[in-house]
Amino acid sequence: MEERIGRETLQELIKLQISILDKYRELLKSDERQEAKEAVNEVIKAAITAVRPILRLGHVAYEKAVDLHEQAVGQTRDLLQELLKEEQARADIHKRMREQAERGGR
Repeated sequence: MEERIGRETLQELIKLQISILDKYRELLKSDERQEAKEAVNEVIKAAITAVRPILRLGHVAYEKAVDLHEQAVGQTRDLLQELLKEEQARADIHKRMREQAERGGR
């Protein structure tokens, strides 16, 4: 008797699963699913469209930052080059003054 109940239960369970799959198949083919799918696609397209200008803005900001950085590096280098020339000129003046002092002191 237990074997019969087990087989009948198994058969009912299989029939229930088949019925659920049939309903799911109907749902997959339904107009509502197609509408939902199209709505999701539109949302994704809108998100991509909205993000594109933000990405472009980020790229422009990056380019401007790089340009400003390059300018700052160039200006800093030029300034350091000028300071080096001035320091070399001061060192030359100091050297000449020392040499004159040594000659005058002898």
